[in-house]
Amino acid sequence: FPVTIMSNMITLVGQKQGLGKTSFFTTMVAGFDKSAAKILSTDFNDKDTLKKMNAGALIVNIDEGAALTKKEKGSVKRFITETFDEYRDPFAREMKIHQRRFVFGMTENNESPFDDPTGGRRYWPVEVHTKVDFKWIEDNREQLFAEAWRRAQLNEPFMDIPSELTDDIQERHRTSDPWEEVILGML
Repeated sequence: FPVTIMSNMITLVGQKQGLGKTSFFTTMVAGFDKSAAKILSTDFNDKDTLKKMNAGALIVNIDEGAALTKKEKGSVKRFITETFDEYRDPFAREMKIHQRRFVFGMTENNESPFDDPTGGRRYWPVEVHTKVDFKWIEDNREQLFAEAWRRAQLNEPFMDIPSELTDDIQERHRTSDPWEEVILGML
């Protein structure tokens, strides 16, 4: 398959800890390889981080996205749209381009993690209110991957999610400015 830009990431949002948000990504790719799910620090330009991501990961989880500052969130938006990483492998003489072969996910305990007034189209929030059903994931993940593979073979679009389905949920998870309600009330 040609390189595909996956410039969006599923963001599991829920205030409670212990629901399995982080383990969800690991469970989805369990059985492939122990390195198939990675938890990423916020140092996106670190050579070791880039090397870890490109060493067989299928899902790279940006854990606790709430820890990202506004500046870092801008970096994340740019970072997740890249199709390759360029770095020098240990003991190599030259930089090398490494095609990405993974997708990003993010977990978030903050109910309103998105503060970009231009919108949050890169983030696909999924609200997590109860414990993740890991048994269901284990029983059905091969079927889910098989369906995804078949759709990819048929060149079906995978990012065509109607905005009317995403706009409302993204807005519910957007951090509003304290002055926003005051100004909107005056209009």
